Amino acid sequence: MAKTRMTKTLGVERLPTRYPGDLTLGGFVDHQTMRFVRDYPHPPALVWRALTDPAQLGVWLWPCKSFEAKLGGVGVFDPGREFQIRVTEFEPLRLLNLGGLFRFELTAQDAGCRLTVDLKRPPDGWSPMGLAGFHGWLGRLGRLLAGAPQDETEAWASGIWNAVFHHCEWEVRRCVADGAKVIWRVHFPESDAGLTSEAAAQLHELARLL
Repeated sequence: MAKTRMTKTLGVERLPTRYPGDLTLGGFVDHQTMRFVRDYPHPPALVWRALTDPAQLGVWLWPCKSFEAKLGGVGVFDPGREFQIRVTEFEPLRLLNLGGLFRFELTAQDAGCRLTVDLKRPPDGWSPMGLAGFHGWLGRLGRLLAGAPQDETEAWASGIWNAVFHHCEWEVRRCVADGAKVIWRVHFPESDAGLTSEAAAQLHELARLL
């Protein structure tokens, strides 16, 4: 959660601050696309800068070494292992597509804007943990835009993926896997190269399906 410590004002507990999208979960629009929608009380230009400025990308997404905000431009990220991703769609203040996998679209509404994020199925398939992580990244973005203290952001982000993981697992199972159990990691016994009995059964079932 955002904060485990609560303060009291006039004897009334004050809950941690919620930011846009904290309670809004993503969902599949087809087998290949997971969508997140966030409404912000900020002008599109402010959100656009957070999507394209290397320093701000490094705060809410991944550590960013450089980012070329143009069609065909390259972003260089290093969340522990450096990789590059190319900009495949680009319309200033409106549309940004990173490698065909992450599509961000901004639309103005009232005094703020709506951000629609479409994630495309990665080559190694959907990961409930990865999807839950993206909910966390968007939460970081909302807090960055609002000017939230970094320690507050980190306290929220450290636990949110676990809070929404089961929703993401349920979405994959219901919308992509036709109800089959989602296998997203294989377990080995501690200090043992052998599979657990559960993991062996999972791999046997996967081989049967293939």
